[in-house]
Amino acid sequence: MESRHTEEREAHKLVSLRRVAPTNCRYVNSELSQIFLRCGQNEDGALNESIPQLAKQDPDLWAASVIFIASNHKVNFGPVTDTRFTIQSIVKILIYAYAASHLGVLHVSDRVKCRGFAVPYNSDKTTEGCAPNVCLNSGALTACAMILKLVHPKAKQWLHVFYTFRSFVQKICGGDIIECDYDTYHSEISTAASNRAILAKLSKCGTLPADVDTEDVLCFYTSCCSLLVNTQHLANMGLVLAKTGKNESGKQVLEPRVAQACLAQMMQAGLYEQSGDFFAITGLLAKSGVSGGVVAVAHKKIAIGLFSPRLNAYGNSTRAVQFIRELSVTIPGIHQLAEDDLEI
Repeated sequence: MESRHTEEREAHKLVSLRRVAPTNCRYVNSELSQIFLRCGQNEDGALNESIPQLAKQDPDLWAASVIFIASNHKVNFGPVTDTRFTIQSIVKILIYAYAASHLGVLHVSDRVKCRGFAVPYNSDKTTEGCAPNVCLNSGALTACAMILKLVHPKAKQWLHVFYTFRSFVQKICGGDIIECDYDTYHSEISTAASNRAILAKLSKCGTLPADVDTEDVLCFYTSCCSLLVNTQHLANMGLVLAKTGKNESGKQVLEPRVAQACLAQMMQAGLYEQSGDFFAITGLLAKSGVSGGVVAVAHKKIAIGLFSPRLNAYGNSTRAVQFIRELSVTIPGIHQLAEDDLEI
């Protein structure tokens, strides 16, 4: 509880930071570099220990990628290309996007709602037989079940569906080839009692499609969480969402309605219990993963990919949250609801 109060006090201090009016890329790069270095000195938080493989991460890893949408100005900090990490819960947004792209947003919303919540990400909470949000494990597992049973009903093995989904992730995230980290996969499967219990409850209350194999759902979901990415992949993902489904070259890789629905899910619960306060302070929508990754966006303004494995009390990367908060105060116009345009 004390760590949460400390974080809130630090957020209030941000109002005293100097706001800059960026006039050129070099000046903005300098400001971002200073923020990156300050955040790198933050050693608050702890590694995730619920997944043994994640507890082995180097706690000092720190990397950031930023894309300014209008100018396509890009800047990276830290060992971006050399630092791969498992995508973890960030993939929930891509799972939702895949299901909605094939079944339609309305069909998916019959089972996975877009509601805020004040419970941990691994809660088995359901409402009227539906999962409240895809950012909850119950919502992501339900979406995975829909993919296996309704999108690919004739697939003989869940692994074949996973390969197809991985290609979809590659299309959205671009960059270097995205592979699965099977060490993390096996580490998660061996400690998946909570997700098995969630699946049992979802099956019992009729949230899942009929006759779906819950062990297949668990294996598919865990493999999705174990995809290896870097911060450039996350920034590219954020760019597609921020440009209403278009990638850097302007190609429509997601339907606008699907991209908008993904952002709505992030706004409600992307950072779990911290989501509302985070948006009020920064004006950005974000999704985190317990490995330490964070993707953050403001529509048609900015896309950010961050990685640092130390997590705060909410399960979000401590350095990543600080970086976005300082960035949002330092650069005018970044807030999603700001009237002024971003000047870079």
